[in-house]
Amino acid sequence: MERAFLNLHLRELAIFAAICERGSLSLAARDVGITPSGVSHALTQLERHFGAPLLDRSRRPTMPTVLGSIVRRHAELMITQAKVLDADVRLGFDALLPSIRIGLIDSLAIHFLPHFIRGAKQQIRAFSISTDFNNGLRARLLDRSLDLLVAAGRFDDAAGLERHDVMDEPIVLLVPKGAPDLSDLAAFKAYATQNTFVRNSLSSALGRLIDRHLRRMKLEPEFAFAFDSVDSVAAMVAGGFGWALLPATSIARSISHLSAIELRRFPGPAFSRPVSIVARAGELGPLPAKVADVARAIFRDVYLPMFRELMPWVTQEVRLHPPTAI
Repeated sequence: MERAFLNLHLRELAIFAAICERGSLSLAARDVGITPSGVSHALTQLERHFGAPLLDRSRRPTMPTVLGSIVRRHAELMITQAKVLDADVRLGFDALLPSIRIGLIDSLAIHFLPHFIRGAKQQIRAFSISTDFNNGLRARLLDRSLDLLVAAGRFDDAAGLERHDVMDEPIVLLVPKGAPDLSDLAAFKAYATQNTFVRNSLSSALGRLIDRHLRRMKLEPEFAFAFDSVDSVAAMVAGGFGWALLPATSIARSISHLSAIELRRFPGPAFSRPVSIVARAGELGPLPAKVADVARAIFRDVYLPMFRELMPWVTQEVRLHPPTAI
């Protein structure tokens, strides 16, 4: 009995309210946009639910019974509240949203974040921003402790998500100052096997991406160091401990180490890391697509000039994706 109210449907209550207002099933049918038989069926369902007649059918125009008057009053209140709910949600998608919990890959925390907040504040009233590695961000989105991610990847294996591609950024070779010419693939493979590879941890998505690519090239260099932090990888190369591979945005983050590093185009088959906006499908309306537009503008206006100065060839290899149709 406690759950009997779940059998009440707003549509049937709206039809009943229309009957009471018009005093006629046929006129109510015209107003609601259904057939008279559909109106009669909805009325029958309500009377079956309450176990008593709701209309005095002996009178013209048709009038509600005492119980029917009670139902009509509550029905009209529920219809009004439903209209308010619908309007508030639709307005929320087009106006400023309240606080949104955003996850950001760690490598974008320095240069990307201030511009992102400046650009997205037109859509979001307040921010709660967490930086983490991809695996942590993914887990927190799926357990609903984050609402939206600026992520390195698309998480295509996870259901119920929407994805907005922003950019594909090339992976760049880092070697200590004074390293030999490695533009020839054979020369690079010889260098890679004779010198220590400073790698990203295989627990990270970036580490696994690089590892898969090197394996496809049948290259398994010796390594003595593995780090989660891209700053640590760049610092080790700057210290002369070996060579490394990093995405272009990670190099921009580690700019303080670059005086002791040479940046080279990767001499093997080119590969890249995707950057995407990811959210639970449909929950934030058009906001994820708008955030993706903000991110594309930052990569175009902030990162590309940095790339052009530090490693000019990268600007030809970066791919900025077009906006997603909303």
